[in-house]
Amino acid sequence: MTLISDLPPELLPCIAGHLHAAVDVVRFHAVCREWRDALRYLPRRPSFLPWLLAPWPTPDDDTAAAGGACRCVFSRTTYHAPGLGIRDKRVAHYDGGASWFVGGLFVNPLTGRAAACAVDDPYLSDWIDNEGSRCIFSGDGTLLTCCFYDAGPPLSIYGAIWCPDYQQVWKRLGDADSDERACAVAYHDGAAVCVDLARCYVHEIGGPAAGDQTTFLPLPDEPGKVRRRSYLLELRGELLLASVLQDAGCTDDDDDDDDDRLSVSVHAFDLVAALNALDQLDAAVDGAGGGDPPSPSVWEKMDGATGDHVLFLGYPRSFAVEAARYGGEVPGGSAYFVGRSKPCRVYRCSFEDDGTAATLVDTLPAGWNDERCMWFLPEPDIAPVIGART
Repeated sequence: MTLISDLPPELLPCIAGHLHAAVDVVRFHAVCREWRDALRYLPRRPSFLPWLLAPWPTPDDDTAAAGGACRCVFSRTTYHAPGLGIRDKRVAHYDGGASWFVGGLFVNPLTGRAAACAVDDPYLSDWIDNEGSRCIFSGDGTLLTCCFYDAGPPLSIYGAIWCPDYQQVWKRLGDADSDERACAVAYHDGAAVCVDLARCYVHEIGGPAAGDQTTFLPLPDEPGKVRRRSYLLELRGELLLASVLQDAGCTDDDDDDDDDRLSVSVHAFDLVAALNALDQLDAAVDGAGGGDPPSPSVWEKMDGATGDHVLFLGYPRSFAVEAARYGGEVPGGSAYFVGRSKPCRVYRCSFEDDGTAATLVDTLPAGWNDERCMWFLPEPDIAPVIGART
């Protein structure tokens, strides 16, 4: 006789699904400890596929009154979320959630419902409310908000970090040498990480003043490719760099149609190794070291390790979702991103093809000319269906 403990965990919910009598379900739940424990680890199936949230229009735009434009590229459906202001106050979440910052509250963009957490610090509230701010919630509940200022060159990054247990405010988070559109920022394990098209800057809480730090780490080399966009996301507790690449020799014009020349690569970032490498680089810059320090090994190729996940690369933050949660509707081992054109296009790259095959998923409607769109998992309020009593 086969014991329940010998059955695979994924089979136990199937058995429970065939128990129609409530008393049978209760008995099965009581005696099957393995099944009861497995319930905690079953992935939560999202009700809807991810949507894109466009940057807010300018106040004089004729479409401003319609509200923020949202689009599901899988069904090619567009929706306007009205009533939450005009300026862009998007707040991205590490797990694909999204909110708008309105009156000190984080508000669901589709329902208007406010989240439980709120910001009661005027200084931090001003940072979040500042036009052009990037606002990102990390996996540990930390909120990073920052702005890029063109000091010509490099770009200067100013911002603030708010943690559930304490608040740490920085006036300056560092520099970046590329266009702001190509940069990504994230908070990870006590440090702010910024990447542009060629470099990585790391600023640790409690470390040296960011304004005094002049060193940086190079991004991983991509032979025969040109990096067009850099994205940061969290997966299994690691910080990943996802790069949208284009074959060398291609142009990056708005009307460029080199779809088959786009690709995506993914690397894991070792924060501890990066901080150690930066210490060595700082010592070399200060003259304490004799010659150049060894090249730091802080990047690990991860394309093949994302086979069970789907990556959604966007602005201001990207995220990964288990492909199994979509029941085969979205293939695993792939990445979706928005390419710059007029209007913008959405592409998918499959890592099963070494990330080299870019497939056109959707051409966005007229007026979607800004590629800085944010992917998010919609969580609308759906009223329960109450059957009529007889």
